[in-house]
Amino acid sequence: MGYRWDTKGERLAFFAFKTQPERYYDRITSQDLYELNNWETFVIGLDGQIKTLGVGARPAWSPDGRYIAVLQSGGIGIFDLENGSQEPFKHPLLHE
Repeated sequence: MGYRWDTKGERLAFFAFKTQPERYYDRITSQDLYELNNWETFVIGLDGQIKTLGVGARPAWSPDGRYIAVLQSGGIGIFDLENGSQEPFKHPLLHE
């Protein structure tokens, strides 16, 4: 899914191509594929204001609406909407 509403239904997170996406052709599946770094994630509120979060695709909200997780080339990125930061996801069992 390319978009997701937050749990309160007040904000919509979505992703879209950057202006000039890079693609390559997969000879095995016969499909055009796009690198994850060619996508940007945005949030739009009910007031119509759009905020660009950064590189990523397939946004998913945290239950409290503070964070958005996105797919990135290096794994999963987490955007913190309260302080504007972005960090890679670190699983506690894999990163101690």
